[in-house]
Amino acid sequence: MSLTPPSLSISDLTKRFGRFVAVDSIALELRPGELVALLGPSGCGKTTTLRMVAGLERPSAGEIRFGDRVFVSIPRAIELPPEKRQIGMVFQSYALWPHMTVFENVAYPLQLRGIAKADIRGKVAAVLDLVNLGGAGDKQIPQLSGGQQQRVALARALVYEPALMLFDEPFSNLDTQLRGQMRMELKMLRRKVEMTGLFVTHDQVEALSMADRIAIMHAGRIEQIGSPSEVYRQPKTRFVRDFLGRVVNLRGTADAGGFRIAAGGERLAVAATHDVHPGATAELSIRPEFVAIVPAGAPDRPNSINATIEELLFTGDRFEARMRVGGDNVLFDLPSDRAWAEGESVRLHLPTDAVSIWSLEPDAK
Repeated sequence: MSLTPPSLSISDLTKRFGRFVAVDSIALELRPGELVALLGPSGCGKTTTLRMVAGLERPSAGEIRFGDRVFVSIPRAIELPPEKRQIGMVFQSYALWPHMTVFENVAYPLQLRGIAKADIRGKVAAVLDLVNLGGAGDKQIPQLSGGQQQRVALARALVYEPALMLFDEPFSNLDTQLRGQMRMELKMLRRKVEMTGLFVTHDQVEALSMADRIAIMHAGRIEQIGSPSEVYRQPKTRFVRDFLGRVVNLRGTADAGGFRIAAGGERLAVAATHDVHPGATAELSIRPEFVAIVPAGAPDRPNSINATIEELLFTGDRFEARMRVGGDNVLFDLPSDRAWAEGESVRLHLPTDAVSIWSLEPDAK
């Protein structure tokens, strides 16, 4: 099975519910064969965006194109119905019919399109093999596990070879172990089936591990679009920095070529970022996994500062530690292969290429 999709183009897309603006003039391009995740907290507009692409919600403004086809254009009064958009959609709730067998559920989209019965059987058998459900066609839906039901939903969306796949929080009803398994299976499936896809999720691990690019949404707008590595390592806004993963923020003052920690006076030789001017009240940010933590008295490294362990929680494979750094309390994970102690002094090494400086001045964004 091979899908060769064109690209999806969204421009000036807006959705209002009365005075509330759910989606606010967003623009997004999907390249052929690319899986893009819409990631953000509840209420940010990601599901509404997906529904407008699917034709389940009418935009208030804007345009959606797929290759040379116009799905919807408010200025030109064009609106293609959902069944004309050649879209496959996998829902959060699976949306399977419990009174039908696996085969009947997967065959249904082909029957609606008038495909001959002889062709239907071959297409359904092929797509069930693709999602590792070969031989399960006669089973009833209630007999299946959550992961198997999700595979049936995926097979039903793929069976008529749609040009565009839409995923609406497809793994959110699965337990943690099954979510990890389904992420891996979808990743492997993409090696067999070329698909252009838009994937809505609030799960950061799903977005980071499966998407080619991530569009992070907040309050109806796209805050940043980039590869998983770009948005994680090089956030462009505070929201992206704080929403995606963990971050350590230390208050202080920027100076020429450096940053001075508040309440401790220690200085780090780091270049200013995000247009921070010398003398500005600012905060230094770094992902905690980039910080090297060693006991006080160990051989020192450049750009290291003092910290004190104030509280420790043993979790088996690690310690969760609350530390005092200058005037701030910050959280780190410590390896459990050493006996750390509350009240112990340690040194934190902050690599300059992993640090960003953000202004705390009133007019800073």
